[in-house]
Amino acid sequence: MIIKSISIQNFKCHKNINNLPFHDLTTLIGENDSGKTTIIDFLEIMLTTKVPSAIDYYKSKELIPGTDDESEVVQDEISGEIVFVLDNDEQKLLKDFIDSDNNLHIQRKFSANGQKIFALSKTFNDARFYQFGTMNSGEQKQFLTELGIQEINNQESRDRAFSNYIQTTEIPYHFAWREISLTQIKAYFPKFIRYNSDDYKNPTNMIFKVLQEVYESELYSKDDNGQKELKDENLKNAIESITRKITIASQQFIGYVKKYNTKIQEISIEPEIDLSTGLRQTQIMIKDETGISHYLESRGYGTKKRIFLAIFEWNKEVISKINQEYAIRCYDEPDDSLHIEAQRILFKAIKSIIDASNKKNQVIICTHSLFMIDTSPASSINLIKREDKGNTSVEFLKAFGDSDIQKFIEIMCREMGLSNSHIFFEKCFVLFEGPSEMNFLPVAYRKKYNSSLAEDGITLINLEGNGSAVNFLKLLMKNKKDLTILFLDSDTVHIKKDNMKRAFNKIVDGMERDEYESFIETFFSERVMFIGKKEFEDSFTDAIIVQVLNKKRKKNDGSAWLEKEIAQLRQPDKKFSDLIIKSVAEQCKPNYLSKPELGLYLGEEVDVGSIPKKIIELFTKCRKIAEIGE
Repeated sequence: MIIKSISIQNFKCHKNINNLPFHDLTTLIGENDSGKTTIIDFLEIMLTTKVPSAIDYYKSKELIPGTDDESEVVQDEISGEIVFVLDNDEQKLLKDFIDSDNNLHIQRKFSANGQKIFALSKTFNDARFYQFGTMNSGEQKQFLTELGIQEINNQESRDRAFSNYIQTTEIPYHFAWREISLTQIKAYFPKFIRYNSDDYKNPTNMIFKVLQEVYESELYSKDDNGQKELKDENLKNAIESITRKITIASQQFIGYVKKYNTKIQEISIEPEIDLSTGLRQTQIMIKDETGISHYLESRGYGTKKRIFLAIFEWNKEVISKINQEYAIRCYDEPDDSLHIEAQRILFKAIKSIIDASNKKNQVIICTHSLFMIDTSPASSINLIKREDKGNTSVEFLKAFGDSDIQKFIEIMCREMGLSNSHIFFEKCFVLFEGPSEMNFLPVAYRKKYNSSLAEDGITLINLEGNGSAVNFLKLLMKNKKDLTILFLDSDTVHIKKDNMKRAFNKIVDGMERDEYESFIETFFSERVMFIGKKEFEDSFTDAIIVQVLNKKRKKNDGSAWLEKEIAQLRQPDKKFSDLIIKSVAEQCKPNYLSKPELGLYLGEEVDVGSIPKKIIELFTKCRKIAEIGE
């Protein structure tokens, strides 16, 4: 089984996280103390026998009723849910615990009084199906009659008829949480393996974690019911004998307990014998080119880092050669202090573990590295944010469940020149169609605010001539609507409201047509700005255009450009920018002018007071979205 999503309540810094998605590779990003490592800690208590400590319960400040004072409140229960995707064999073995999508939902609750575990299970609407075995013969006959089964006097025949009815009849049911024991389900959980920052400083720890996997795979396998069992019959017999003796000794203990405390009637002792913990870590020696042997731990930081990279590549090879079980591997900031090329090697090695295990291994990476973030698939990234009052929010690209669509989106973002770090960390996105805007806006913004767009977290995206423009716009609209502005020529052809509506695709857009069209209407009313009578260039005065041309494109005959010439180029049925470029070509040949050059020159020549009003409005809106003070 692999993890589809997790939910967390009242664990450490997380008050509540709902349905955090997991993938083959899941990359957790966010500021320091946002709670990335805490998510790994939570997985460990959900998938192993580890239990939370007293300091793990969520704390908050709350007002004391009737006063203005606050007191610290500690929650008394930690809970969480994991949704697993099961393979075909697991679906058969766990058929009583799967939902309509063949997923397994497990809920665990921890408190000072102990812990409970629940599975979401099919539950018959009629409780008598569960009470049949405790009914008397008359009640059983009456119930069978209601089910359309003729009266049967023999108890064994009634039981057989009842069992056959359950197996062959579609009985009305609903899903409900059913309490189970950890031993019922634990053997099916994926193995939990984590690498912490201390492990990266100590290669010996990591080496023995890899060897531990080899050791376990030689000792244990899974039986037909998915339960872990020893491969060697002699070891099985020895463990059974040890278990019997431990059980006898445990039963004897209750007699001594009652001697000193008569109120205690029973003690349950169920020790778990697991030989896989028997591999003991020892010091590792290395011999260098001088022939002298050294303890690995005594070597310098550089040597340890190179050993560290070697371990990851070696781990992939080891995994490919053992009988691989499902596992979730957690790497907490593995890139710490590594240079870019080392991070590249590291990422490839970690990602290849997924394929080496035939996708039975999931990988989680917690990272601050922009390289690791930008190299990860965009769909794999979860941005963890701590909000006011201790709440946690998770941002990820939504509603693109189809894997082919996910790949298309990642390619599309790269075509647009957008890295993952842009998508997740930038504060505002301005989309437009045209090279003039691309060159003018950054220059004018710096003149106005003495700061660059990049410094202020504002990204420009030119959609012109890109066949993926509409789909890319839909991606931003769906995931970054509140951070996106569409800045268009008034006569735009491609990015029109009606065109966007016609581009509806239920799978890609993740909604019904009516909802999608309403979404487009709202976006265009709130997030679209138009400039010029027709286009960006005609928002500039004749005087500014003349100033640019006289400085950058002098006429061949030596005469100056005049404002009345420029005014004549403003024609209702033609584009102003096209006529400027044509006029320059005729009078300045071969010193032609392109639209990108026109935008750049306008930016260089315009003073702050001459920047068109609509562009100032755009800048003001961007800064408001990016929360930049004046």
